[in-house]
Amino acid sequence: MSSTLEILRSIDPAKEPEKFYHLLCRNMLLMSSEDNLAALELAAAAKDASDLNAASHAFIEGMHSLYSSDFSKVLSHLFLAEEIFLRMNHKGGQMAVATILCTCYRSLGQLDKAQDSIQKGLKCAPEVSQDETFGYFKSVTYYQAGEINSELRNYESALEFLDEGLKYAEENKELKGRLLNGIGVVFMNLGKWDESLSYLGRSLKTISSQNNMALESKILADIGMFYFKKKEYDLSLTYLEKSLKIRLEKKMVSPAITNYIRLAELCLASGNSAEALRYGHLAVEESERLKVNIKLYEAHQILSNIYESLGDIEKAYEHYKKYNLYKDEVHSQEVIRKVENLKGQYKVESAQQEKEIFRLRNVELKAAMNEITESFRYAKRIQTAILPPDGLIKQLLPDSFVLFMPKDIVSGDFYWMEVLDDKILLAAVDCTGHGVPGAMVSMVGHNCLNKAVHEFGLRGPAAILNKLTELVEGTFVHKDFQYDTIDGEIKDGMDISICSINLKEKRIEWAGANNPLWICSKGEMKEITADKQPVGKYDHRHPFTNHKLDIETGDIFYLFTDGYADQFGGPAGKKFKYKQLKELLLSLSDEKMSEQKDVLES
Repeated sequence: MSSTLEILRSIDPAKEPEKFYHLLCRNMLLMSSEDNLAALELAAAAKDASDLNAASHAFIEGMHSLYSSDFSKVLSHLFLAEEIFLRMNHKGGQMAVATILCTCYRSLGQLDKAQDSIQKGLKCAPEVSQDETFGYFKSVTYYQAGEINSELRNYESALEFLDEGLKYAEENKELKGRLLNGIGVVFMNLGKWDESLSYLGRSLKTISSQNNMALESKILADIGMFYFKKKEYDLSLTYLEKSLKIRLEKKMVSPAITNYIRLAELCLASGNSAEALRYGHLAVEESERLKVNIKLYEAHQILSNIYESLGDIEKAYEHYKKYNLYKDEVHSQEVIRKVENLKGQYKVESAQQEKEIFRLRNVELKAAMNEITESFRYAKRIQTAILPPDGLIKQLLPDSFVLFMPKDIVSGDFYWMEVLDDKILLAAVDCTGHGVPGAMVSMVGHNCLNKAVHEFGLRGPAAILNKLTELVEGTFVHKDFQYDTIDGEIKDGMDISICSINLKEKRIEWAGANNPLWICSKGEMKEITADKQPVGKYDHRHPFTNHKLDIETGDIFYLFTDGYADQFGGPAGKKFKYKQLKELLLSLSDEKMSEQKDVLES
């Protein structure tokens, strides 16, 4: 039994709650799991004595659940504590709750909610004394603000918050060590190696007598990453394994995932692919089990890199898609914008901001519009997630470009790629309608393309289009639909240009539904005519034609929809048209792909 628990047992939390929780808050990380549970039992016996007891007990319960990565319980306890502290106008309690909520949301990958929480904590911090019950968390609040900015590479702001936190942690070695470590990591990311190692070393020395295994394991892991970035792999492995050992012994499951990811990176860099795969899959399994998306996307990224190094392009692509999906959920542009403005935002009274909004706008209309816009943005995120990653396209086809400029938030056009049997399948697809209707059809088209190649094993472009037509028609057959129908069947479908590229044999197979293929070869633009029929319901259906073409050095192949040619613009506001597009592309044929894209975008 620790001396802290002995002292806590000498205090009656019903009569001296400030004294009891003041001591407990400052020592929870230093106490064993058994002593923490015993302290919670002491607090529970007096939780009904007052609002302060009830709120403080709920807060401590939330803290305890955070250490065991039980995030649903963390939120449940902290929401109760927050409600009571708000009712009491207890700024210290509000700050502490907001800070621990930030920690929880960061672990869950919900950076928008983490930013909102830490902003509340920063607003309360100036009114909180270091000596009061929850004053301990003042420096933690600035630490969390620094960590969020560091994650988003806002290093200047990160250093400002971390330096501010040091002002309130001078006599608290554990907190001082944490802040010194944060500064060391920022300097490491800036490539300032001497400063980084100095702060990391000071951090480890500062907490050496504190018996805080959680913090020690973090500092050891960060020193491991320092040596990894310096390519001193043996030293990196030593520190990362020391950190992992502590985390597994103390059952710190979520932090251990970070070690798995870093060890996978290290093993890949040092040529140990088998160990790299083992650690990578451990990271995915544990991240999925705990629903920690912020680590899940990193785990899929490293697995993609490992499989790419092994030449397994299909698995590399599979994990790359998942990496992009989860990364988009965590790092949406709105979240990044909010975090970048964190320093300025917390200084502005939110009440003043809200008052101005209410004065200038109709609140109900604003809420409705925000909800609609947010729905569109979420739909865009879903649609973006199905597109092949730009990085993978550049990796497989380095001399290429993708021009995708939808005029609405969501689009009826999409592009598609799969890598199967040494072939690269590419398609440019134009679905019926624009905006939301077109986007809904695009999801059907994307799913049916995947089904044609994965479930039916098709590889030839014409065979894929024939099966795609069958699947799309089957999807839209429903007797209850009356809008835009023929005999109760929806007419919606798509025009598509699809090819199969075999780089080893230097051959292309191609098929088209209404949209042609253009080939720029030896200063001439050739056109391979598409079948004059869409994918979808059509009265005079015939099998699609499969074209086989040899690739010659210098040939440029263009797959496209009608979007660019049909755009209106110029002084007369007329359509651009295919003739002008063909002439423009021919004039650019000697330029690099990146320069062609720049001209088309301008």
